[in-house]
Amino acid sequence: MTAPRAEQGATVAEFALLLPVLATLLFGIGEFGRALWTKALLDHAVNEAARCASVDATDCGTTLGVQTYAVAKAAPLPVTNAVFGYASAACGSQVTATYTFTFVAASYLPYSLTLHAQACFPK
Repeated sequence: MTAPRAEQGATVAEFALLLPVLATLLFGIGEFGRALWTKALLDHAVNEAARCASVDATDCGTTLGVQTYAVAKAAPLPVTNAVFGYASAACGSQVTATYTFTFVAASYLPYSLTLHAQACFPK
């Protein structure tokens, strides 16, 4: 059974109205998934760097050594040593990270998120 002639373009019009909403939803899910992945990598990097600072004085005996170790553990994120901070705190070796996450299509989602991570490992 075929649709009457007057209703043939209704499907195309409805699809044209819903396509931007669906595309935004799918793109947003992907981008926020990437943001969560980035946060997990930062958490992993600071945890490993804090542990290294507490147990391995050869590789992580200095602030620069701890930062370089954290950058290596944050791979494949494009981060530099400036993202990571190191301090000797009451809890032990404390490593922090602050990273500005930008979305792939900044004109489509013109927002950025500042992600923070912190770990402290006893000496």
